[in-house]
Amino acid sequence: MFCPNCREEYREGFYRCGECQVDLVHTLEAAGAAAEPALAPLLETQHPDLLHELVDRLEAAEIPYAVQAGTGLSHLERPTLLDQTRPEPWRGLVWVPGACLERARPILDELRRSAQDSERARRRIHPPPSSGGEVPE
Repeated sequence: MFCPNCREEYREGFYRCGECQVDLVHTLEAAGAAAEPALAPLLETQHPDLLHELVDRLEAAEIPYAVQAGTGLSHLERPTLLDQTRPEPWRGLVWVPGACLERARPILDELRRSAQDSERARRRIHPPPSSGGEVPE
């Protein structure tokens, strides 16, 4: 018997996964070859404000999520780098349950659109200095 969610194997006589609280199946193939991943990546960013705003919006939409962030994420991805002592650039990752990905993507898309609109408005108010060295009148 197997849990179709976490894929843990159980001996005969068990019918529900103790961790996921879902019914067990006889084979993982019975769970479906295209089963949703437990967690699916939603965002990778180097902008903490974007990550923070996305988390706030996921909370408001009651979408569960997990976050990985810091200056040493490569240690999680490639444990052989454990001797690396210098921090890498900060980055953050947001994961959501595969079953929630379709609800989470539009939230991220809207957040990105509003961030682009804000950046365009900021540029209109504070245009970059001209590259010709001339002082505007």
